[in-house]
Amino acid sequence: MSETVPDTAYINHAWSDAAWNPIITALYRNQMAAIHFGEYPVSFDSEEWGEIKEKNTPKNSINRLCEYNREGRIIAASYTGHPGLSGGRYVGTVGPAGTGNEAQNPEMLLLVCRFGTDVDPDDAIVDTLPLPIGATQSQIEPRLDELTDEASDYVRSVVEHGGAPEEQSDQYKILKGFQLNEMDVGWVWNQDFPGLWAANKRGTIMGWNKGNQHLYSAYYSVVSDENIDRVDDVYDILEKDRSSVWALSEGQLEALCGEYLRRKNDNYVELISAGGALSDADIFGGVENASREVLAQVTFETDTDKIKDKLQRLLAYDSDRYAADIWFFGPESQEQPLPEEIKGTPVSDVYVPIEAVFEEFETGLGPEFVDLLLAVDLTPGRPNI
Repeated sequence: MSETVPDTAYINHAWSDAAWNPIITALYRNQMAAIHFGEYPVSFDSEEWGEIKEKNTPKNSINRLCEYNREGRIIAASYTGHPGLSGGRYVGTVGPAGTGNEAQNPEMLLLVCRFGTDVDPDDAIVDTLPLPIGATQSQIEPRLDELTDEASDYVRSVVEHGGAPEEQSDQYKILKGFQLNEMDVGWVWNQDFPGLWAANKRGTIMGWNKGNQHLYSAYYSVVSDENIDRVDDVYDILEKDRSSVWALSEGQLEALCGEYLRRKNDNYVELISAGGALSDADIFGGVENASREVLAQVTFETDTDKIKDKLQRLLAYDSDRYAADIWFFGPESQEQPLPEEIKGTPVSDVYVPIEAVFEEFETGLGPEFVDLLLAVDLTPGRPNI
């Protein structure tokens, strides 16, 4: 990857309680991203947030929040906790990844918010306090006078009680976050970037590694002056020399291979939708007017041992008891390291490189289908919430 291209990450505002909706709306309107792991400590220092036990502990999340703003990231910020904002997400930059003056000295934001279903979104954020990255509670406390009286009083109560006072626990929330760089953010709709949609990440805040080509293509399409007509155009920006099949999401690859089976086999029909419904296969189909079924596995996996395991599980279905046409769609680079035979079946008889499938579509089997999978066709506007 080019050194000038920032890494990618995501933040999900997925609070399901309707009492969060005014706060989510306010964050969306202000192009902010924030997390909430309790009221106390009032700190951006991850060392004050306890031990690391899981990926999404408060300690890890606070550390990532500060790291992204310190080092700069392209961020996907979704606001799906609000039903009116589930159709897309912001893509933009934080910290030094931005191009405006605001990116030169990134700050964290301590947000004091009103909580409840009856709160007007315009009043949901009581006040914000800009702070240095990694600010400790002892560094924050002397600056609480910079907040409005309402916000300052609540934060002081939290510090005094070591958490939210019982009588106020359902009235306010303290969030930690940052502002997306003003000149480097735009809204993208899910239907315009189905690969991005399909590659949705769970959890609160983390790096977006697998499938990040979709986030890059969304960002460079919406925010930059780069000419992005298809998702795979982003590989020129990322300085990657690889087959365009790798620009697909996992779900799109399954769709491509399912369509390949249909176009290459007369009377082929899909019997179960491609996806996670099957334990050892991704596609289950059959051939009309014939007494045989079709099972296929589809993967981007590049670990040889995992490929071998997947193939062994799939080939177990081809037996005297249960005859089936077996197809294994995997990376070209992973066919050669495999043994010549598995369970008595020559690997070359069942292994189909995904790069070859994509090339066959592009060169005649269905270039229009590939265009549908990878085309970038932007819908203007964003939710009016």
